[in-house]
Amino acid sequence: MSFSKQIKICNTCIESCEACITSCLVGNASKMFGCIQACRDCSDICSMTVRLMSRNSKHVDRLAALCAMISDICAKECNKYEDEECIKCAKACKKCSLECSSISN
Repeated sequence: MSFSKQIKICNTCIESCEACITSCLVGNASKMFGCIQACRDCSDICSMTVRLMSRNSKHVDRLAALCAMISDICAKECNKYEDEECIKCAKACKKCSLECSSISN
């Protein structure tokens, strides 16, 4: 099975999370701690999921389920803030969550 679409969506999510982290750190990092932590977790799980999809691992469905859950948590956390990068990140994470959910079902 080819996961090229899902890989692209997960990679976009990773990039958005990293940009959001940077923006939060430049701003009031202590106020944005929850956002930073959620983005770090999301970026890491997306990265691992991309690697498993790239090699068509038999475990991709289980990791995609976890990725969907963590991406959704990140989207909800980022939606709490009005920062431009947080808003972009929330959208990318929601898209990733929906896409990974479709793999895990």
